[in-house]
Amino acid sequence: MVYTPVADGGEGLQPSYAHARDLAQIAQAVRINMGRERVDLEVIERALDKHVLIALQRMDIDISQVHHSIRTFRIITDDPDNAERVLRLYGALTVAREDGAVLADLEDSISPSQLLEHLQNQGVATGRIDVISETKREIKKAILEHGD
Repeated sequence: MVYTPVADGGEGLQPSYAHARDLAQIAQAVRINMGRERVDLEVIERALDKHVLIALQRMDIDISQVHHSIRTFRIITDDPDNAERVLRLYGALTVAREDGAVLADLEDSISPSQLLEHLQNQGVATGRIDVISETKREIKKAILEHGD
C-alpha cells in the first residue's frame, strides 16, 4: 500500500532504486530484534517506518529537491504585475517586488537565459535579469519547515 496510488487507497509514495535493497536489510534487522523467524507484514511495516527516505516522503518532504539550491533572480521590468503572475505560474517559490524590479526564488536548474526566454515568450518586457544569490537547501531546514 505504500507505493499504491492514493486514488486506489494507498500512500502514493514514489519508490527509489534503493528502496527494495534498503527495506530488505532493515527488515532483517527488525526481524532479528523482534525475535521473528521470518519477515512478515508487521516486520515490513516496522521496516518502512525506519526507512529514512520513506519517512521523509510520508512527511511530504520532496527528497528530490533536498540537495538543490535556490537562485534568487532580480528581473528588471516595467510590468511587475504581469511578471509576478508569469513567475508564479513558472514555479517561483517566492516572488517579491522592489522599485523597478521583481525578485523571484527559483530552482537552481533554471538559468537567467531560460528565465528571460520564458518571460519574453509570455509577453513580459524585461530590461535585465541578474542572479543575486544562490542558497543551498538543507534537509534539516526542510524538516523544520514541515513541522511548522
